[in-house]
Amino acid sequence: MSRTSTGELTSRMGVVGGAVAPSPKGGGPPRLVVLMGQEPGRRFSLDSGHVIVGRSEECDIQLDDTKVSRKHARVARREDGAWYVEDLGSRNGTLVNGERMDLGLLKIGDRLQLSGETLLLFTRQDPLEDLLLHRQQMEVIGQLAAGIAHDFN
Repeated sequence: MSRTSTGELTSRMGVVGGAVAPSPKGGGPPRLVVLMGQEPGRRFSLDSGHVIVGRSEECDIQLDDTKVSRKHARVARREDGAWYVEDLGSRNGTLVNGERMDLGLLKIGDRLQLSGETLLLFTRQDPLEDLLLHRQQMEVIGQLAAGIAHDFN
């Protein structure tokens, strides 16, 4: 697909079936999760509706990968609630589910590959998953504290 402005994307793609709704029941806003790369498991909320992903400190999502361009891609929400990714002229390109994409719509479960080493998952923030993660972290802290207390006794 050729490079296109955001306004042209809206007019070219029109109404999209299967697009991401702004905030469906039981789920929070979309987010990007690092599947492969320097920080696997790191999660980036897309609450703002617009992020630039790249190596630069100026990026909203900064990735430590020399094969990722300084400003690699934009992930943003259209007025109709659908999300899209736009490659920002990166050297290695942006792949969505293995296909090179200059500009295209995203759906939950899509994988964005920015280099051979960095893979992001476009997913929905799940409050229950966040609660489970928080509880697991608290349990680990409790175990560490108990171990330290045991060492001093």
